[in-house]
Amino acid sequence: MEGQEHSIDHLHEFLRISDLYLIEEVKYDCEVRLKKMVCKTNVDLILSWAEMYNADLLKEYCIWYKSCKHKKI
Repeated sequence: MEGQEHSIDHLHEFLRISDLYLIEEVKYDCEVRLKKMVCKTNVDLILSWAEMYNADLLKEYCIWYKSCKHKKI
């Protein structure tokens, strides 16, 4: 995955597979890349993936992102 651009759908699939097969390095890379893609229109979707695939780093970021956005409203 290094040096490549991936769509959000591809990253979702990589995250799912890496969680299924316990490939931690790929999973971490997916979490980092997905964090960069979080926005107000997809944060709930990405948070659901993070919860589903035990992506704690990504989950924490999504929760933080939502709390920051709610404070600004």
